[in-house]
Amino acid sequence: MTRVLAVTARARYPETWLDNLLEKLDLGGDVEVRVLAAKRPKPAFDAEFAVMPPLPKPPKVEPAPRGLGARVWSRVTGSRPTPPPAPEPAPAPKLRERLATWCREDDRPVELAQWADVVVAMDDAACRSVWELGRRVEGTVFVNRAARVREALEAERVDVPAPTPPAGPDAADATMPPIADGPARLLIAPANYAGQAHAWARAVDAHVPGAAAQNFKDRRLLHPYPADLTVDRRRFQGDLGWRRAWREHVLATYTHVIVEAGLPVLGESVMPLEHVVAELRDAGLRVALLSHGSDARIPSVHAANERWAQYDGMDAAWVRQLEHSSRRNVEVYTSDPGPVFLSTPGLLEFVPNGTWLPLVVDVDRWHSDEPVLERERPVVAHAPSSKQKGSHHIDPVLADLDAQGLIEYRRVQGVPIEEMPQVFGTADIVVDQFGAADYGVAACEALAAGRTVVSHVSPGVRAHVRAETGLEVPILQADPETLRDVVLGLLADREAGRAAARDGRAFVEAVHDGRRSAEVLARWFENSAPTAVPEHGPSPHTK
Repeated sequence: MTRVLAVTARARYPETWLDNLLEKLDLGGDVEVRVLAAKRPKPAFDAEFAVMPPLPKPPKVEPAPRGLGARVWSRVTGSRPTPPPAPEPAPAPKLRERLATWCREDDRPVELAQWADVVVAMDDAACRSVWELGRRVEGTVFVNRAARVREALEAERVDVPAPTPPAGPDAADATMPPIADGPARLLIAPANYAGQAHAWARAVDAHVPGAAAQNFKDRRLLHPYPADLTVDRRRFQGDLGWRRAWREHVLATYTHVIVEAGLPVLGESVMPLEHVVAELRDAGLRVALLSHGSDARIPSVHAANERWAQYDGMDAAWVRQLEHSSRRNVEVYTSDPGPVFLSTPGLLEFVPNGTWLPLVVDVDRWHSDEPVLERERPVVAHAPSSKQKGSHHIDPVLADLDAQGLIEYRRVQGVPIEEMPQVFGTADIVVDQFGAADYGVAACEALAAGRTVVSHVSPGVRAHVRAETGLEVPILQADPETLRDVVLGLLADREAGRAAARDGRAFVEAVHDGRRSAEVLARWFENSAPTAVPEHGPSPHTK
């Protein structure tokens, strides 16, 4: 049995907290977990919690005595003398500071650390506390991330059971299909948001002679889109044997790698993004970075520049984490000497050295023969797939128009992706988003379906697309203040809506069918012939 002491400064716990901890540890066999916490969890977990004692209440501060003159109006000025201010109590120390002090001075945390085989900091705020315990206890392994526990124990020659076998029907198959040999062999990994990595790979296969591409996805990113290889989360995080073999496969097979969204491409690791990129380049590979959106869209900057940014209605802790991660990613994106691809042109605001890599949609799959704006009561669809779409602005307007009998409002939620072409293809108008001031996959899919698309797209995005393609973005402009008028205008002038739908279909065929994206990647291949092309031979990760 492996004994783990998890140290956390959390004040709130999701219900899946303990399950996520065990999954990250992935130690196999029996694991006994005790938790050293700043606050007791709600709801309760089936684990032993040692909770830091509460902070004593501050002593009551008596108000300063007031003399008689403080209670009598002044006959000269007509005002009351100001009494001296009462002293304020000192602010209470933060949870992380109190937890660190407890670990430095109390005996109970030391007893638990001596009991454990490994002590792990579960969050950044707990790292100082684990460091304090490490100074006081010998013979115990101290780790600052749960995903590193197995590696640390094995390095200390601690006997650890084999990782838990991955679950799922395809979990046992963790090998990449063979890739066609050629001067350029591209890997795009590990996000595959909205299936885009897979779509870009297929665009390379179809439109770049002598090049081949594959994509890989970590199953922790739960998006039901096709990928050349999907690896179970437990294997990706905890199976060191698989990770070593995967690294060898990447270095031996590919000439080019695109790292998506700053995520680990060689297996779960705490290694900084720039170190991973350096390792790949040192092996002779050509590496590009790619931003999908939120990984580079800094909330504070976007909110300052964009009136309809939607962060106010989101979870504050999530926004703070997004602020931190996006700033860190942008720092790497803007300093990296290699190319940085951007899936949407609006990201140029944050990564001005980036290159737009247009999104790709299967135009034939989304094609619809349904007429547009011919029903007396048109169907207006909105798919709130992201909190940044501003659905709380969109819903009231469309619901009110529906209640008046002017439109039929379809709020599309929980629909499998394979059914979305039917959903969009039977609508007249698709209202996309207000928060990003950009256009993404959903808008392209609705345009490919020949629908009239209404959304908020910034002038900068429209200007960049016009400069790159010579075409106007055929999305009708709206924001929360103008949405009602735009929809009513389409009801009054239906031919204008039909013309926008026709332009939209032509725009997607010209810009987002994969050919233009393949051209962007082909230029990179031509300008970055590897100086030391890895030998392309048999690999443990090739079937």
